[in-house]
Amino acid sequence: MTNNEKIVELIGVFEKAKNKFLKNEKEIIEIDINERTLSARLMFHLQTLLLNEIYQENYKEYSVDCEYNRMNKDMKKIIQEDNIVNLIYPDIILHKRNSNDNLIAIEMKKICSNNKAKNKDRIKLKALTNSKGKNDFHYILGVYFEVDTTGNNNHIIEFFVDGKEYKKS
Repeated sequence: MTNNEKIVELIGVFEKAKNKFLKNEKEIIEIDINERTLSARLMFHLQTLLLNEIYQENYKEYSVDCEYNRMNKDMKKIIQEDNIVNLIYPDIILHKRNSNDNLIAIEMKKICSNNKAKNKDRIKLKALTNSKGKNDFHYILGVYFEVDTTGNNNHIIEFFVDGKEYKKS
């Protein structure tokens, strides 16, 4: 499988989990529940999807984790351009634990979150997917998922590959 085919497959996996999440979690989305609860429920739908026989063979060795702050045994941290180091806790990741086999990093925000926090998550996803910079996390796909808790269904999805925003075709 080529890298582009893998990216397309991972986007498909995310989209299916997202659709299940939006369909089954309307009640908690509409009451503007805490972002961590939303992340945990999306993680549940992603994990359940990967147990499905369609995906089980390809992803049986992978784990879906929330707030996972380790890179092997070390704290997960991003080194910024100005060499400032920040510890990070990605909202959801699909990976093989204790290895550099990292597939998806997901950051979730509610639509009412402040723009500074939203942009910080986008910067984090760029770093997590950029294997050529100071950070070498090897994530194939980064997903920024902004959940519209106002009931208008204006959810925002942005994908990141190789440290840049990726437009699916």
